[in-house]
Amino acid sequence: MAVAAAAISPNVSDQLAQRLGKPPSFVAKIETGERRLDIVEFIAIPRALNVRPADLAGQVDGAIPEQLDF
Repeated sequence: MAVAAAAISPNVSDQLAQRLGKPPSFVAKIETGERRLDIVEFIAIPRALNVRPADLAGQVDGAIPEQLDF
């Protein structure tokens, strides 16, 4: 996922957690796919990484297969 790509080191992950006011485990669970994001978090995370949320949305859209199994 794009968040994992942006957070390439534990230091960056820790900084992201601090910027979000969340514990490092919050970011780690997102990076590993253990936790999904709600729309508010989906906006807050790229902003904390100085990335436009629309740019992240484009990357995510391109990574999701056309057919999803729920």
